[in-house]
Amino acid sequence: MKTWIEIDVMESLRSLDDPGSEGFSANLYAVYQREADSCLAKIHRAIAAKDFSAVQLLAHRLTEMALSVGAHAVHATVEKIEAAAVRADAAECSALTSELRADVGETRKEIAYYYPAATAA
Repeated sequence: MKTWIEIDVMESLRSLDDPGSEGFSANLYAVYQREADSCLAKIHRAIAAKDFSAVQLLAHRLTEMALSVGAHAVHATVEKIEAAAVRADAAECSALTSELRADVGETRKEIAYYYPAATAA
């Protein structure tokens, strides 16, 4: 079973919020969601253009963002995309992009559960 968001990471981020506020952590999750969507779209276009250097760069960027918010399922899938891009394997990159889209969607649902304001932002 995949873990979409690591609760320990979420709690650590919440500890940085001002008392009675989820401003910082909710904003961080909102930024992550926008950037994940943007990277996903760019990865898809780079695969279609067979620009595997761009796929690697974008995948690496998304990997770091995912780790910063505890989105380990996204991180694991993006690492596979990065490895497939090193091999210039368009078919595997495309298949993994579908998996990544699903992972990002499930992660979004979990963020919405814990941070409704992050999803609305």
